[in-house]
Amino acid sequence: RLYQIPFGMPDCQDESEARILYLVGDFSAPAEFFVTLGVFCFLYSMAALGIYLRFHSLYSQNTKLPF
Repeated sequence: RLYQIPFGMPDCQDESEARILYLVGDFSAPAEFFVTLGVFCFLYSMAALGIYLRFHSLYSQNTKLPF
């Protein structure tokens, strides 16, 4: 994870030496949640589109539906 990787930041007072810093916090859980949510929404929309395209002729022939 990114918080485990060190990176060098130059010191403004002594430009010859860089301080080793680490990122603070682990934000992987919220990112994984939103990626999972996006994938599930995409799969749901593809399934709904497939069902709509499969039964489109049934919907257009039925005059009892409000559209």
